[in-house]
Amino acid sequence: VIGMLHLEKGTGGMLVEGKSKGWHDGGPRGYRRFDGDERELLAEFWKTLGRSRRMVTFNGRAFDGPYLMIRSAMLGVAPTLNLAGPRFAIDPHCDLADVLTFHGAIGHDRSYSLDYWCRRFGITSPKEEGLEGSLVQGYYEAGRLEEIVQYCARDVTATAELYRQREGTLLPLFRR
Repeated sequence: VIGMLHLEKGTGGMLVEGKSKGWHDGGPRGYRRFDGDERELLAEFWKTLGRSRRMVTFNGRAFDGPYLMIRSAMLGVAPTLNLAGPRFAIDPHCDLADVLTFHGAIGHDRSYSLDYWCRRFGITSPKEEGLEGSLVQGYYEAGRLEEIVQYCARDVTATAELYRQREGTLLPLFRR
C-alpha cells in the first residue's frame, strides 16, 4: 500500500496491491483508490508524483524512498524523482524525520518516530488505533490489507498535519 495526499487540494490516493481496477472510489474517506499489481502501483505512483512540486515524508529518505526506487528498478519502472536525494535539502523531497532531528543532530532513532512527534505537537498519531509500522508485514501476510490501507491513510494524514504545522516555523530554517 502506498498512500499519497495532495496538501493544497486535501485529496488523497491509496495505491493498493490487488486485482487490477485502476482508480476508483473505495478508499478511506477523502482518498481515491488504485488497485493493481506491484508494477502497476509503482508506475502509477511515479506518474502521479511526476506532477507534484514537493514530496513530504517521515523517514522517507532513509526507508520509503530507497525502497520504492529499488523495487521500481527491479520491475523495470523508471522513478521520476530521487527520493534519497541530497541529505540536507528539503526540496523537492522534504523528510520530516530529518527536519525534526536537525539532520541527526539530536538523534535519529526509533525514539523520534512519527508517533513521538505527533504526540509532542498535539496531532493524532496513526498508532492510536492499534496498528503501527512494525506490524504491517504481519498484517500483510495474514491478508489484512484493508487494515493496512486504513493505517496508511492515518499515517499520511498525520504526516501532512505535521508538515503544515512546521511550514511556518522550522521549515524556513532549512530552505536555501
